[in-house]
Amino acid sequence: LPVLDLRGLGQVALPLVACSSPAEPDCAVTPAGSHSSQITVTGALGTEPVVTLPSPFDSTTTERTVVISGDGERVGNGQVASVKYAAFNAATGDALELSPGSTWSDANFIVDEVKSFPGIYKALNCSRVGDRIVAAVPPAELFGGLGVDMTAAGIGSTDTVVFVFDIESV
Repeated sequence: LPVLDLRGLGQVALPLVACSSPAEPDCAVTPAGSHSSQITVTGALGTEPVVTLPSPFDSTTTERTVVISGDGERVGNGQVASVKYAAFNAATGDALELSPGSTWSDANFIVDEVKSFPGIYKALNCSRVGDRIVAAVPPAELFGGLGVDMTAAGIGSTDTVVFVFDIESV
């Protein structure tokens, strides 16, 4: 099984964004969409989720749905957020191996809008510790036109990737 190892990239390029309150204008939450709102995610926060995807789909923009709402600290600019996450190919429904032998992984993400992959930034924008987020991220927003070939990891050039992120700490 090919490995999609985003852990090293996360420390440089897969961030969260600072926001102090959903009511504040600088906290622009990416809305749920027709795909992300139809993805079923069950299981306790911090444990590997059970995920059921609707029929195969491709989204054209990142969609974000908060499955479990946390009430912890918001991630601020320049901080490191610790998350657990899983990823799935929306075209096939297959879980993606994030590290050898594992489809549920830990990662640390630095907050930086400029250096992030656009879809990951949109997915995690305005998150709080204790949130579980499901996001459908199209390929153009996952790697931001960097020309990254992910076919060895089971992601085709037109495949949307579904992420489940549990925000653990800042």
